[in-house]
Amino acid sequence: MAPYTIADYLLDKSNIQDLVIRVGWCCDRGDWDGLTKLFADEVVVDYTEMMGGTPTHHTAAAQSQVWKDMLSGLDSTQHVFTGHLVDLPQPGNIEKPGEASGSCNFLITLRRAAAAAAGGPAVQSGGHYALKFVRTAVPGDTGNPWRLTHWKAYLSHMSGNPDVVKGEHTGVSWLDGVKFSKE
Repeated sequence: MAPYTIADYLLDKSNIQDLVIRVGWCCDRGDWDGLTKLFADEVVVDYTEMMGGTPTHHTAAAQSQVWKDMLSGLDSTQHVFTGHLVDLPQPGNIEKPGEASGSCNFLITLRRAAAAAAGGPAVQSGGHYALKFVRTAVPGDTGNPWRLTHWKAYLSHMSGNPDVVKGEHTGVSWLDGVKFSKE
């Protein structure tokens, strides 16, 4: 067994942070194929602290489609993730970890000009995510081996017009019923 070196540890932390940042980057640029590549084969997304219900389990492609559908119709989005904390074992005479967890803070702005008359063109929310990751095999051992397996949201604040995300056909906002986290 090769030791888990300081270089391995630092690269894992950097790769995981990069993965999380790329989630927002892909959502904001409509790179749904790129987003799909960031997820494990199955991903659990949990908005229960905000919206009730149960966590969803989707394939990587299906989860990308869910977020694409949620964000379609918006003029622009900005997902800012910061304060990344990655939980990995300390370097030493151990195997490279196959799983990791972490968290980050978020600030999300969603904008739709057509909603301006109904209360403003934007809604902002902030809070933090609890995250889990799995190491995958990367051909030739190049590139980022980490993939996202769990994404749980805790909302701490929201301001602006929640009708920004109201569906054109349903007249219902997917932010209806949102509650703030106690955690």
